[in-house]
Amino acid sequence: MKLQIAHIERIVEECYWDYKITPVEIINIADGNDNRLKKKLFEKILHNSSRKLYDLDILFDKVTLKQMFDEFKPSYNMFYIERYVLVLRNLMFGENNRIEALEWEKR
Repeated sequence: MKLQIAHIERIVEECYWDYKITPVEIINIADGNDNRLKKKLFEKILHNSSRKLYDLDILFDKVTLKQMFDEFKPSYNMFYIERYVLVLRNLMFGENNRIEALEWEKR
């Protein structure tokens, strides 16, 4: 999957609408060594992106993602975000987390 500036511009528009940040800065954060900034980018995507799985996959490697998912604690909208985290973990890492709210009802 080739990283295109249009993808990063969408991330800036959706996730950093309240900041003045450029697509190049987003790429530098994802490629850099500052874990605090990476964690902030990760959280912004989880809370605001319309394409969470795609955005996380193009910006971070699996090892970094696994570490950030393991350390992540939602600060607001917890029920919604916790469901998304479980779905993303299932899709990205092949885990089998049960998501009761998304299960079929038994008759």
